[in-house]
Formats: sequence, C-alpha cells, structure tokens
Amino acid sequence: MPHKTLSIVHPNGTRIANGEKTIEVRRWLPPADLTGNLLIVENKNFLFKEGETDIGIPVAIVKIKSV
Repeated sequence: MPHKTLSIVHPNGTRIANGEKTIEVRRWLPPADLTGNLLIVENKNFLFKEGETDIGIPVAIVKIKSV
C-alpha cells in the first residue's frame, strides 16, 4: 500500500518516532493536501535534490496535524 513519505536524517527519524521531536522544518513548501498519515523513513545522508535517493529504514507512521 503506497504512503506519503518523508525522508529524515538519522537520528531525527527515531526521535520523531519516540515523540521527542514534534516539529520538522523544511526549506520547501509541502503540498496543501498533506494531511493524514505520513511514513517517516530514516536515512544516513541528507538528500539535497529532488530525485536523490538513499537506503533508509521506515521508523514510524505519523499523523499530520498541521502544515
């Protein structure tokens, strides 16, 4: 089943999953319809450009409250 996904650099994905980090700030504007469940994938490298990839591990499914 496909999920909306957000890549987070280690250790912050785990911190989100544990409830220690509740705010994520990005330089780009997320889609207006970004509500509901979001899969958090934790990876080792920053992804700077659209289309870049890294091998990550899923750490949580979170519910977006506001953008």
